[in-house]
Amino acid sequence: MPGKIIGRDAQIKALETYLLTAASGRKPVHVWLHGRPGTGKTTVAKHVTSQLANNPRVEVAYVNCWQHPTLFLVLQRIVESLRLLIPDNANSVVKLNRILSHLGGKPLLLILDELDKAPPKERNSILYALTEMGNVGIIAISNSRECLFELEGRVTSRFSPMQIGFDPYSPEHLRLILEEQAKSTLTPSSWSPDTLRRCVELAEGDARVAVNALRTGAEHAAIDSAPVITPSHIERGWTTAHKLKIQYRLKRLTEHHRLLVEIVDGQGEISSGLLWATYLQRCKDIGLRPVADRTFSLYINTLASQGFLNRDRVATPGSIFVLRPAS
Repeated sequence: MPGKIIGRDAQIKALETYLLTAASGRKPVHVWLHGRPGTGKTTVAKHVTSQLANNPRVEVAYVNCWQHPTLFLVLQRIVESLRLLIPDNANSVVKLNRILSHLGGKPLLLILDELDKAPPKERNSILYALTEMGNVGIIAISNSRECLFELEGRVTSRFSPMQIGFDPYSPEHLRLILEEQAKSTLTPSSWSPDTLRRCVELAEGDARVAVNALRTGAEHAAIDSAPVITPSHIERGWTTAHKLKIQYRLKRLTEHHRLLVEIVDGQGEISSGLLWATYLQRCKDIGLRPVADRTFSLYINTLASQGFLNRDRVATPGSIFVLRPAS
């Protein structure tokens, strides 16, 4: 957690307002934080809930749904967070009852980070089971609102969250964030405004990318035994880290996502209509059952929102989007 949170005053104030009922021991409000990676969603959620850590009227738990993508694992993580004594192999009903017994009517603020990484079926199960517990307030975090619109009717009837959007950081906010990081972790003579400026340019509004660019740049400067981190060190470190990050994130998606990226990479530029036709043919060639056209559109939105593809709306007949590989 950074010592100072920059550029997110409005989001912090909104979340604090929504959590007032829980702070007073009443039924919490569900909240959905959405925005591109590196826009401060998790930082804001942890910052605001940490202020309630010593409040005897409320409990707080955090679960990363990428690491714990099923209802069983989410409940296990909550049990661990609340330090409850219960066998690891206990079923979900036992865990739910144990959590309710421990709370004794107190509200639980539950951060479900990266909820969009859980499979749709599990996502619905997680939200349905947890919203059935009337004293649980969910703070869901995702890269977009798409998975909110995909929820089953039985879930949306229970789960109607307040929404808080997170836009990419402005260049000035990124510069201030990096300056705070540099002052707290690097010697004063090892960096310059030009160093931070290059990190900001590469990050495109993503604070995690900016901070990582500074860190890997410092590592390359150390390898070179250079007393100062230069823009060239930043570029070398960013290129390596960026490629590895893209490969890692793509492996965590489905085979269909990877196939779509492969097709766009091979074409260089392709219309959404031609991509759909090519995708169907490739699925036939490799014996893969294609997804429905609506799911296909959701997959394209996901790949674009997560930076795997660039998507431009065009006015040519029969084509809504042109897609290109991400830089």
